[in-house]
Order: sequence, then C-alpha cells, then structure tokens
Amino acid sequence: MTGTATVRARRIKEGEYMGGEYKAFTPGHIDAGQPHPGRVYNALLGGKDHYEVDAAVAAAIGKVHPNSRATAWAARHCMERIATFMAREGITQFLDLGCGSSIEPDLDQIVRSIAPEARVVSVDSDPIVARRSEAFMSAPESAEGRSVFLQADLCDPSSVLDSPEVRNTLDLTQPVGLCFNNVLCFIDDARRPHEAVAAYVEAVAPGSLMSVIHPTMDFRDMSEVVVAYNSEDGSGPLRLRDRAEILRFFDGLELIEPGLDTSRGWRSDITVPQVGVSNIAVVDTSALTDAEDSKYAAVARKR
Repeated sequence: MTGTATVRARRIKEGEYMGGEYKAFTPGHIDAGQPHPGRVYNALLGGKDHYEVDAAVAAAIGKVHPNSRATAWAARHCMERIATFMAREGITQFLDLGCGSSIEPDLDQIVRSIAPEARVVSVDSDPIVARRSEAFMSAPESAEGRSVFLQADLCDPSSVLDSPEVRNTLDLTQPVGLCFNNVLCFIDDARRPHEAVAAYVEAVAPGSLMSVIHPTMDFRDMSEVVVAYNSEDGSGPLRLRDRAEILRFFDGLELIEPGLDTSRGWRSDITVPQVGVSNIAVVDTSALTDAEDSKYAAVARKR
C-alpha cells in the first residue's frame, strides 16, 4: 500500500469521510437526485427499486470492486440464514432495523414459513422503501396485522420502541429478534450507533437474539469502495469498522457459535426455506474469499 493510500485508509477507518457535504434524509420526502444507501444496495443486488443516481453509485463501486454484486448477495444470503436460525430458535417476534427494499424471500416470508404466527416490524427511513414495503406487506399472502412497516430513524430508539407500530405488534416482555443487517455501517460515529443498539437491547426481554452484518477493512484495503460511496454525489457516509468496534455492539450479550465470522461463512450449513419468488437473478457466492467478502456477521443472545 502506498503512503497516500495508507493515510487514506487510516482516515477512513477513523471516520474521516472523503467527499463533500451530505444532506440529511428527510422522512416522507423523496429526493430522486440524492443517492440512498438502501437503494444503492438494491442496485448492487440487481434490483429495480432505485433511481438512476443510485445505480451510478453502484456502478462506481463496481469499477473499484469487481465482485461487488457477489459480495452484496453474500450479505443477503447471510441475512436469510440469520432469519432462519432465529425462527428455528423459537423467536416469533422480529424488529428489522434498516430493512431496505423488500426482495423475495424477505425476512418476513422466511420467518413465517417456519413460525406462521411470527410478527415483524420493519423499520427504515427511506420513503421509497416505505412505499415498497407497505405494498409488499399488503399483499394477500402477507399476514394482516403481523407484518407492519415503520418509517423512522433507528438512531432514535424511543421513536421506534414507543411507536404504535411496535407497541401494537410486538410484546417486548417476550423475546424479540433484533436485526441490524447491513445498516450500522451507514451510521456515523457522531450519531452514537453503539448507544442506539444498547438502547434496543435494554428494551427487549431476556432470551432475545440480535444480529449484525457489517463491512470491514480488516481483510483488505476497502478505501476505494468507501470513496465511491462517499463521493460528493455518493450515498455516504459509509463507515467501515474493525473487529473490535463491531464486537462492541454485542457488549453484555452472549455470542452464539461461531461468534463473529465473515458474512459468507456465518453458519453456512443452514438451509433457508424455499419461499417467495425472486424477480432478481441470484448470484452464487460460494467462490468468494474472505478478502472479497470483507464483512463480519454474528448473532448473540440476551441473558
């Protein structure tokens, strides 16, 4: 790594983002000229729930990270295995924070194929995601009253936990599956994501499970990917974290085997139920290396 690249990688790791000023996302306001992390992720997967500006950011990422589509799918497959694991562990209530655009099979479909009585509250700040999720959840096959969407900022735990959507759908005195999949990387340290996660953990009952999927630079230099996300027209801030920083999200919880693993490797033996009909070409991720994946994943239990 050159001296310039080393300095840039250090600055990125420490949270000094490249590029210009970033506008805040306004709840209820759709800005087709501003990329959004969830929509960029949808574009990376090959979905259609994004704008041209989101596709442009995804294309820029693809130029510096040729396996970007496969790595996006590795995270997606990991989410599917995590949902399957939680449901088979007896979790029937889920709070999916930063859910992103619905792509079949979604968490909702997976968990209800195992536990038909399961209740799911999906949370995201993007109004495009809100529209798509509400349409998905209003479909005839969606269990009425057991799958709801909440448009909110997950960094404001009280607005989420005290909302009618959560209070009327989930019983927080019983175990809940807290899912922070591919979302904490888009929360700047200044917004105190570790404190937000801790507030959700404190609010749920013993026996609850929590998952995190998060990209890292521990395996290789990802600075060019960060710059692609965080360019002046990009969907920053993308905040990569190292192993220690990610493990801090699990403070006070009991990590479930195999602990903090790569997203492609976490419980790869789990067979996900065949539900839903995806309209996106699924990408084989079996040949990815840890360096190409460059994401951690883990599930932990609250005792």
